[in-house]
Amino acid sequence: MGEWDLLSPAFPADAVKTAFAKVKKNRPYFTGDYYPLTPWTMAADQWMAYQFHRPDLDAGIVLAFRHAQSSQASL
Repeated sequence: MGEWDLLSPAFPADAVKTAFAKVKKNRPYFTGDYYPLTPWTMAADQWMAYQFHRPDLDAGIVLAFRHAQSSQASL
């Protein structure tokens, strides 16, 4: 992965702003409880999912990743 050329007309500034906004919105959950929902794997035909939960906020997020060669469309 190379460096970002921030001055390039092709730099996806809007996409980067959106990504950073999502990270900021979800940042509070990364300090909460962690629950693996699937076994850890890097296998190209599997899913991987986990949950961060903040009991004090009664809220959390689930992160699920579908690897490229998974035959399952959903998990």
